[in-house]
Amino acid sequence: MTPTEPPSHSVEGRLDRDRFAGYDLRALISVLRAATRIELEGDAVLRRAGAGFRLVELDILAYVYVLGPLRPSELLNTVSMSASAPTIHAIISRLEKRGLVERAPHPDDSRGVLVSITDAGRDAIHDTFPLIERKVINRFAAHFSSEELVTIAGLLERH
Repeated sequence: MTPTEPPSHSVEGRLDRDRFAGYDLRALISVLRAATRIELEGDAVLRRAGAGFRLVELDILAYVYVLGPLRPSELLNTVSMSASAPTIHAIISRLEKRGLVERAPHPDDSRGVLVSITDAGRDAIHDTFPLIERKVINRFAAHFSSEELVTIAGLLERH
């Protein structure tokens, strides 16, 4: 081993050159890197636009806008960004305080609530989504052909 080469470990559970060269770890790291870049760039676009919320909050607004009223647990299983149940509830509370969503009792479950978008939330989607689409989504998509994007979406949706 030369001084510039990283050590290669063969102890189980440790990273060695062969494991790092494997497609599975490289794929995971690449997906995480892409997701992080998209989130950081999306947050920056929203901040510059004065939207007052982050990409994960826009994600929740978009799902409620497109799918209609949802339980918080359904949002937890639907949103793109990784979030825990307490994080989802905190985001819903922030959006509710800003008048972008509202909670109402679930009509079929006395213990449940539904989160729905307000007119102000719809306006926020209409104002901010074109910015995200133009500055983030299209920049990401520019690296791939239409066929590759369909393949990427299909592969990532299989989880």
